[in-house]
Amino acid sequence: MASGALRVAVIVRRFARAGGNERYAVELCAHLRRRGHTVDVYCQKASEGVQPLLPANCIHKIGGLSFDPTIALLTFVRAAKKRVAQLRAQGAADVIIGFNQAIVQDVARLGGGVHAAYLEAMQKTGRPRHPVLDQLALRLERKRMQEANTEHFVVASRRVADELRVHYDIAPRRIHLVENGIDLSAFSSEADSEDRARIRRDWGVPEDEPVALRSEEHTSELQSHSD
Repeated sequence: MASGALRVAVIVRRFARAGGNERYAVELCAHLRRRGHTVDVYCQKASEGVQPLLPANCIHKIGGLSFDPTIALLTFVRAAKKRVAQLRAQGAADVIIGFNQAIVQDVARLGGGVHAAYLEAMQKTGRPRHPVLDQLALRLERKRMQEANTEHFVVASRRVADELRVHYDIAPRRIHLVENGIDLSAFSSEADSEDRARIRRDWGVPEDEPVALRSEEHTSELQSHSD
């Protein structure tokens, strides 16, 4: 291991390139490895698509059941907490980064916000909720916010930082804003003329009419607002 390199442990329920939080974890691991750090992932599930980015011997299954959302959440939290305790007892990691509902880690990454804010928003709109799962997620979230369980939070937006302060009175020194980056190499201003014409024909858009794309996901369709 190069001088100054860290041994990083990443705790995530599903290690896959599909999904916002999951893809962020995969990309983070890939970037850390390129910078010379050692990365080990501890997860319940891992997709085959991550193998080019992280060797199989760096991905460790921590067990758990996933046939029911509530049971999946409970078993993941329990298994993750046990593995973190083992890593710390063995001195096997310099920093532990947690995703999803893991309640014990050095750094927790929050992308979509806190569950308390989600429940507050759902109550105002009168949209349907999942009482058992929501209350369990909220109870676990409260534990995660304790400084003894999570020292630092990396957030993707100022809104999430505000939610941490409003709902849990998290001190500013524990909150670190790191906005999501954009891989510009995935976009090109040199559009293929044939593809452009085909897409316009398929959608019935005239050649001289400008086109804008907006992508969003309705909060009511999300299973859980928490990470």
